[in-house]
Amino acid sequence: MHDNTFIRTLNIIADWLIRIVVINVFIIILSLPIVTFYAGYKAAYSLFVDYTNDKTTPIFRGFWENLKKDFWHNVGIGGVFLVLIVLGFLGALNYNNLLLNEPENLFYIIGQIITVGVTLLFVLTMLYAVTVSYVISDLSLKNLFKVSLVLVGKYFLRSLLVIIVTILPILLFINLTLAPIFVFVGLSIPTIINVLLMKKPRRFLKGDN
Repeated sequence: MHDNTFIRTLNIIADWLIRIVVINVFIIILSLPIVTFYAGYKAAYSLFVDYTNDKTTPIFRGFWENLKKDFWHNVGIGGVFLVLIVLGFLGALNYNNLLLNEPENLFYIIGQIITVGVTLLFVLTMLYAVTVSYVISDLSLKNLFKVSLVLVGKYFLRSLLVIIVTILPILLFINLTLAPIFVFVGLSIPTIINVLLMKKPRRFLKGDN
């Protein structure tokens, strides 16, 4: 009896390890063209929602089915968010360069704080948009953006955790010896955590609470 429980536990752990590594590679591959990152992330998100609900969706077929569903629509959404995030990043970088010459300039300091904040807001809105479109698939881009922004504010503390979890993998590149961790689990682990953090927003969107 104890042996069966032990073997079952080992099988569950092995299944999760395989899912995490394989899906992480999928996300990385779809991140290379950059514009397909959103579509790849959403496909991974959908799979991990299944797995955290104890569903046994096949990895390869499940990822492919989720990826091809509204693929070009998701690419378009990802492209819009990519442009917004890049513009925000370039704005923050510009203020950073200005501050190198005039470090005590209050206008530049405020400008940098605002642009960094807006860029992080764009990232958060994109992450919430995945949850919103997972539950409500027929929203226009405008309404998707609006609902996502509302959720960012409604679940503010949760949103802070989401942005921290999302940014943490970047730290793996500070030390090159940690880079292999990124290849195997650097994107899938944050995705799982975000799926768990987004459980309450998903229930809210479904009208369950």
